[in-house]
Amino acid sequence: MEQLFSYISAIEGGASPVRLVDTIDRLVDHSDELAEVRVKESLYRFSNGVELLYRREQEQQESADQLCAECWISYRVLNNRGFAISPNQKSFSNPCQQQFWLKMQAAQSLGVSSE
Repeated sequence: MEQLFSYISAIEGGASPVRLVDTIDRLVDHSDELAEVRVKESLYRFSNGVELLYRREQEQQESADQLCAECWISYRVLNNRGFAISPNQKSFSNPCQQQFWLKMQAAQSLGVSSE
């Protein structure tokens, strides 16, 4: 079974058994009476043909400059090319949560205890 962690790690430039080969980005800003929101979507293609959709939504405000400002980050497998990838999607509420998850997944893949 393939791990979603391996694909996200490759996107982030970390060690991974797969290699990122192509990225298509799209930025969309929208606003209403309450907030201005920036949305970034990226389609990632990997050396084994797998495709992931990355989406990040963040309100544009002064607090958005904070290190771990609230935002909505998600990854979803669009095309698994016959590979069983687990989980099929993953969401985070800020970049720090994502980095912590990546760190824990990396430790588990190496068989390192988090204690």
